Amino acid sequence: MEPFGGKDGPEPLQSARLWKKSNYYSRFGEALGPKAKPPEGLSAVRGLYQSEDVWISDDLSSRLKCSRINMNDQQLLDEDQVDRIIRSASPERLYTYMYAVGHDRQRATRLYIWNAKLGEAFHIAIQAVEVSLRNSIGRTLLAEYGDRWWTDLRYLALLDHDRHQDLELVQRRIANRRLDQVHGQIVAGLSFGFWVGMLQGRYNPSIWSGHLRSTFPHLPPEKGRKSLAKAVSQIATLRNRISHHEPLLKRDPLQDYALVMETLRWICRDTADWIAPHCRVPEIVRQRP
Repeated sequence: MEPFGGKDGPEPLQSARLWKKSNYYSRFGEALGPKAKPPEGLSAVRGLYQSEDVWISDDLSSRLKCSRINMNDQQLLDEDQVDRIIRSASPERLYTYMYAVGHDRQRATRLYIWNAKLGEAFHIAIQAVEVSLRNSIGRTLLAEYGDRWWTDLRYLALLDHDRHQDLELVQRRIANRRLDQVHGQIVAGLSFGFWVGMLQGRYNPSIWSGHLRSTFPHLPPEKGRKSLAKAVSQIATLRNRISHHEPLLKRDPLQDYALVMETLRWICRDTADWIAPHCRVPEIVRQRP
């Protein structure tokens, strides 16, 4: 293996590369023995997880003030870069991350990126719940109140103030875009909160007493409308937290993920099986700095 940066010496800090021992193979495929030593010009640095080592240039090592390197983030920052990042994101916003890692500035920046990646990883599962939920409830409203269910007086009489406002808003938006007010446009235009609200108890006698099991055929026998309403409400809270770029550090992401996937299975098992191989939440959780 050539010295760090090739024959011409170390690369600039911004493009620094890492070599790590993982199953005795370097990142670039060179076989390493279990007691392999760093090549000339490289120093071994203990990683955060799995007792892995990384090799970095001696020159780079002396310029870094951080003591630990995230094995899952190859970008190494100098202190000036960290200063600018903190100013950009705001010290107030970074404080939660700083506090979580004992005010280690380098590690806090990595934790911030990890939090963003975790939110991104939740997207495919949460959007599957949202889309499946609204389509399932929408089909039930079609069956009960007809093709223009959002204008049926029997249905409108059930709605609370917020649901009325949601319907009025989506109809104005569709009209402003000069589109036809049809079922598909109405359903797609309504917020996740609208559909979560449709599982409230006020809709139970008129809608859910006769349609719950047909709308959600995989809902376990011991679960009812309240269980489903609680689950989707918790998912909506998680979704909103992610959408507003809030920290997820104090949550149990694996428990959140299990809830999302279980709820999706209550709505459509095939959809859950379809997206599961593409969901990266457990993988990202293991990468926490």
